[in-house]
Amino acid sequence: MKHLFTVLLLALTTTAFSQAADADVTARHTTIYEWNNEAEEYLETDKFWLTSLFEIREDFLAVKIEGSEEWSIMWWAFNNFDEENDFYIYYTEKENKVILTGSDIYMFDKYNDSTNRYQKVVFFNKTSVSSPH
Repeated sequence: MKHLFTVLLLALTTTAFSQAADADVTARHTTIYEWNNEAEEYLETDKFWLTSLFEIREDFLAVKIEGSEEWSIMWWAFNNFDEENDFYIYYTEKENKVILTGSDIYMFDKYNDSTNRYQKVVFFNKTSVSSPH
């Protein structure tokens, strides 16, 4: 339940694959990282098996976490395609960052102006991708 709350909270506060193509993604594993000032890197703080459903669309990302009955909608805008690393960057209406790779999803939360970094990264992987129905 703790994991469900953490992921839902991030989904609610974080609000498409030239853009990225519309896609439906099922992620089965989640890893949470937090920025550590002393180590000057993101350190893994938790990892767990939890199925998360994502509907990737041009203007929004819909998220439904295992155990939840409702979808959370995060409105976003396309920012950039990083050709060198082959991923798409979006910013949500709450100014959080979302990175989409070929199949994985990274959600960055809690930007810290003093460190110029997001404090938390949630990584969704072990995915399957399909076209929208």
